Amino acid sequence: MGERRPSPRFRDRRTHDLPGLTDLVKLALQGGWALRDLSAAGRIPVRRSPLPRLAPGESSATWIGHATTLIRTGGRTVLIDPLWSRKIFGARPRLTPPGLDWHLLPAVDVVLITHDHSDHLDRPTLLRLSRDTPVCVPAGVGSWFRRNGFTEVFELDWWERVTVRGLDLTFVPSHHWSGRNPFTLYASLWGGWVIGSPYHRVYHAGDTAYGPWFREIRDRLPGIDLAVMPTGSFGPRWFQNSAHVDPQQAVQACLDVGAPRMLPVHWGTLVLGNEPLLAPLHETVWAWRRAGRPFSALWALGIGESRVLPARSAPQTRDHATFRRVPARPTVIGYGRAASGATGGAAGGALGGWPCPSPAPLPRRRAVTAGGAVAAYHPRVRSCKPAAGSDSIRS
Repeated sequence: MGERRPSPRFRDRRTHDLPGLTDLVKLALQGGWALRDLSAAGRIPVRRSPLPRLAPGESSATWIGHATTLIRTGGRTVLIDPLWSRKIFGARPRLTPPGLDWHLLPAVDVVLITHDHSDHLDRPTLLRLSRDTPVCVPAGVGSWFRRNGFTEVFELDWWERVTVRGLDLTFVPSHHWSGRNPFTLYASLWGGWVIGSPYHRVYHAGDTAYGPWFREIRDRLPGIDLAVMPTGSFGPRWFQNSAHVDPQQAVQACLDVGAPRMLPVHWGTLVLGNEPLLAPLHETVWAWRRAGRPFSALWALGIGESRVLPARSAPQTRDHATFRRVPARPTVIGYGRAASGATGGAAGGALGGWPCPSPAPLPRRRAVTAGGAVAAYHPRVRSCKPAAGSDSIRS
């Protein structure tokens, strides 16, 4: 049997149309999407350093490279989209090494996967993990892990939440797509993760374009302390805007989710766009300053660098249900399955844009548990459509 039968199972979840054949021809005539001038690779900041010691109530984030992020919170270690391979299919070898050697990686309590693209679901890296490591994945992705011997695999739909080793892990929507080849297009879901511990809440966006989901995340999951946002692979803009935010949109999305701090990732490792190698960093700094945010709250880390979230004065209250849906506001922007549990249909059909009708409620799910739980830089201004009612980047 193959990994997955071809299926349009989650086609209705898309909010942006993918480029068509005409766009691909135009891209080829323009020289493709990959940057050819790599002369600035030596200026990508790599600051490999030991993981910080944490006092009670503190949390930390370490940028390993690309989207790979290590979050330590609530006494647990979370590894997101692990990528230690030197090369992935369809891309040049990585420009910079992982920020932490594999043998120095602390014991991982849970691995989170945002979607099935090879720069986020790197099979050679995942096969280096102990098979009893809990893994949380989008719906449709779990079969590969089970076939390869992983014993604790949790597949989540949007807005579903599972408690793993004391951490509340919520799978949230993003504006992206899935599929490692044309036959598996939309066969699995895509999204981001909100990690909740008694003291902090961290949001990792995975891959995403800009859209209204960010404000919906803020409304359903308030109190996010740190947003880990992709800022690279945005050029050429006319081609990438259906799948990747640019730095200005990443900052706007951080404002939308209500996070006071932002960690820019998804740049400096793989060449997946034609923007200059340092443009994601420079343009993010510019957009952050333009938004009027304090520079200390922009965690512009080097690869391998960590930053610590200070302890709150009191822990946040969390409920302890082990597998549940995050309650929606009375009016929900989103997509979902029909009441019967099938994907698609009138209740959750995509309209090729947003907002869309509210989804029908999902059927009750069974409970499950897992182990208890700056150089001056002035880029061009890009258009950005903030979600209604959110803060916006100042003109």
